[in-house]
Amino acid sequence: MINQNAYSLLSSGLYIRESDPEQAMSLLYQGRKIAEEQQNHCLLIEFDHWIGSVLLFSLGKYGQALDVAVRATVEARKPQYQTCYERANVYRLLLDAYLFYDLLGYEDEIRETIELMETTMNPHLDLWCLLQWGRALLAIAHEDWDAAVNEGMVYFARCETASDFRRADAHALMCEIYARRQEWDRVQIYAQDGEIYANYQNDTICWYLELLAWQATIARRNGDETAAQRHHQQLQSLYHKLRSKPYIAFYDGLSAYYVAGGEMDAAIALRDQQLAWVLECESPYILSECRLRRCALLKQSGRDYQAEHAAALAVATHLIKPDIYQGRLARAVSDE
Repeated sequence: MINQNAYSLLSSGLYIRESDPEQAMSLLYQGRKIAEEQQNHCLLIEFDHWIGSVLLFSLGKYGQALDVAVRATVEARKPQYQTCYERANVYRLLLDAYLFYDLLGYEDEIRETIELMETTMNPHLDLWCLLQWGRALLAIAHEDWDAAVNEGMVYFARCETASDFRRADAHALMCEIYARRQEWDRVQIYAQDGEIYANYQNDTICWYLELLAWQATIARRNGDETAAQRHHQQLQSLYHKLRSKPYIAFYDGLSAYYVAGGEMDAAIALRDQQLAWVLECESPYILSECRLRRCALLKQSGRDYQAEHAAALAVATHLIKPDIYQGRLARAVSDE
């Protein structure tokens, strides 16, 4: 009966992790306490995996998630966990935490973890997809766009038979890559096709918002202001109901929408809003990316960006490998 209660708490917490992440955390911690009291080692680390995941993906608390991931991974290496199927999910959490806390700084650890999991843990489909997602994110961070397309397409192919959540993610990732390459016709294809997998389901709302943002941008760039406004209004209606944090590329898509319409004040206000929560997320990588985009936007709008540039340089001091970021920052404010 007690174990059943723990599983019920796990299921309930996962169901509301996007719509009400704070309540989801409460349920997950209650379930973890039961698993710990019953010395159910496998269930215990499964709770750790999902607690860390909600911290990462729904609350944007990347530093806290990394702490949970490191502790859980150390625990999962003990003998009593070696036969636990859930052990792979703890390594998954560690990989996610590395990716979101300091992606380039932990690049070696990320690639080693991916290799370890692919070769020794016989990952299930969703996890197998996720490992390739990590490779694609590394290529994006290096701004190696040919590699990003290649790695992204491998991820997309792996997701073809995966969950709607994973397929929505694959479409959103390809939107992000092609937007960065300024290949807007391809962004349109992936944004429209991905909507069927992300259409206002409880665990795919963030993907739906992101895909709507890209569709609004494309419509505005194509001169279809009626469609652009429709997508934007739909997006705003959902956004105000969202209780978890939007994904980073959502801000890129919506900012592009405002810029395409010459609404620079709205684009800057959006980036201000993004910065407010990013400052709480404890991730030097996420903060550095936010600062870089703000610098580029301020320069593009003809406004003073010196204070933002100084703040971006200060963030770089907290990165493990700041040189790549500093080079990107220099290009973002270059007159060339």
